[in-house]
Amino acid sequence: MLTALILAVAACAGADANKTGSDVTDLTAATYSVTASASVGTMPGASSVNVGAALKLSTKFVDEKGHKLVGNKSVLIRWTSSDSTIAIVSPTGVVKGVRDGVVNITASYGNETAVSVVTVGSGHDGTSAAPVDSAPVESTPTSPTPTPPTATLPPLTEPVTAAPSAPVPPATQPPSATEPLATQPPATQPGTTQPPTSSDEPLPRAGDRILMDGRVSMQQATSIANIWPGARAGTVPNSQLRYELNKDLKFSADIDGKGTHALRVDWTSFNGHCGDQSHQSITYLPEPYSKHIIVSFKQLMGRTATGGGIGELNSFQLTNEGNGCDFNAGRKMLLVCRVNADGGCYDRMDYLYPGPAPVKPRVDNNNRPCHCGMLPGVTFNPQNYVGKTIVTTEELKAESSPGANDGIVRVWVNGVKIIENTHAGIGAEAFNRLQLTPTFNSPAQDQTEYIWDVVSWVPQG
Repeated sequence: MLTALILAVAACAGADANKTGSDVTDLTAATYSVTASASVGTMPGASSVNVGAALKLSTKFVDEKGHKLVGNKSVLIRWTSSDSTIAIVSPTGVVKGVRDGVVNITASYGNETAVSVVTVGSGHDGTSAAPVDSAPVESTPTSPTPTPPTATLPPLTEPVTAAPSAPVPPATQPPSATEPLATQPPATQPGTTQPPTSSDEPLPRAGDRILMDGRVSMQQATSIANIWPGARAGTVPNSQLRYELNKDLKFSADIDGKGTHALRVDWTSFNGHCGDQSHQSITYLPEPYSKHIIVSFKQLMGRTATGGGIGELNSFQLTNEGNGCDFNAGRKMLLVCRVNADGGCYDRMDYLYPGPAPVKPRVDNNNRPCHCGMLPGVTFNPQNYVGKTIVTTEELKAESSPGANDGIVRVWVNGVKIIENTHAGIGAEAFNRLQLTPTFNSPAQDQTEYIWDVVSWVPQG
């Protein structure tokens, strides 16, 4: 039995809720059974915060003996607000007061939840209420409350192309914490505001079928040969996970000065030689193949002081206009291949960072039109996130039958939905293969990026 605690940490009034790093200790296996508690020992059951101020809430998971479970940092914990017009909460548990009122902030893991009551209003300094002494209270599993489909968040800051502002020595400088993306809020009546809302990004849950999960195995790996769990190289039965790694891919044992492991991808300058470079990691998923699949991974563009690689520190260029080539550069981030007669990657789904600048991510099908560009009002240019961690989650659901036009394509970045098409004519074939960082067209310079926390699953139901 595990127990989930919610802890409150005061933040300065006016602090930016979108720029606070995660203090969450996450579980790393979807099979854990969690008992949630609103208050245990000296843990506060309620907190308060001023309008416009920020309050950091954290979860800590312990076993029945009270021992802290130290796992890989991942995206299993989901934070939600019961009323986003009173307070909003970031994907890392930072609560920001919007207007006076009382709101429940919920941390969810699978079907288990833990709740902290937050009071928002003038006179509150972002501190917690008196401690509550109680025994752990077992929660009742509940279905997650649906959240609005489109998030509206504060405007994006200036492009980040250098080190984070925190005074950290270069040798131990970590990547910046992930930040929500900017969207343009819908038009409102004069004198009203449109507060940010929660995301509906899918997360692995108990009962989901995990196809591959590299979050723990990569952090335990000692070389590139054992980064994927239970995977085999070469020829193996289709019922087993299998992989192929390009010979130019590298393994980094410390990308952030904290020992975080990652797959390292070095892209060399095109130097006038136009065309695609390919440094891909191919994962052949195990049978039975599914028509509904979700893939999530973390990405950091720009060489870090400890991660190794090529090019300048914290520098990465996605496009290469005026290079004398036929293309505006750009690159393919993830290919999801289908079960088809040719055994190749025909009729695949491509998640792209295309040129020319400004980069506007989209999903294409290489055999038929997808019409899967960014949602109206969404502002996300990955070029502005060099030196920052980008968490990408892509959901694909094939058509129920050929020509039904009921396929689903969705992409979230850092918890914000940027792409959605729920009437996509993308074919009815199941998905059987993932190809990460497959190609980059005519890179403008020597540069490095890192990929980690890769997980793919089939959602239940």
